[in-house]
Amino acid sequence: MSAPTPQPNWHLKIPPPIWGMAMLLVAYAAGWILASPVIFRSTPLAVVIGVLGFLLGGWGERTFAWEDTDIMPASPTNKKLVTRGPFRYRCDPHLMGLNQLSEVSVALNGNAEFDIVATKQFVGVRRGLLRPASIIVVSARVRNLLTLAKLKGCKFEVVHVVD
Repeated sequence: MSAPTPQPNWHLKIPPPIWGMAMLLVAYAAGWILASPVIFRSTPLAVVIGVLGFLLGGWGERTFAWEDTDIMPASPTNKKLVTRGPFRYRCDPHLMGLNQLSEVSVALNGNAEFDIVATKQFVGVRRGLLRPASIIVVSARVRNLLTLAKLKGCKFEVVHVVD
């Protein structure tokens, strides 16, 4: 009897362009409800910015297609960290941001015998004494062992395993 495959969170099933459009609509509604004053209005500039946004989005989608991966975060074919095209302008491809936003996916690449591994990507912020840290991934055996030992300070979440 094999363990059930964990299902991705609901927000990972929605395509990123839909999220972007939803955020624009929320911002428009907030501005309309709060009756914020118009400081500057230029229809040609708005059209240029809109067209550039669509071109940038298309460039990003084509880059994902060139890398033979999928733009959907929860897709089983999404197996690569894309660092070409518009995504090359990130500071560090191994620094994923302040907080972990989605579930962790681990590619085994035939190395299923390890019980404890650390990710190459870091999560966190460089500020003062704070430093980004990698995520430690443990097997179900190690998790059960730590749970039986009743160790404090361990928090476990499900990891999506990709072969």
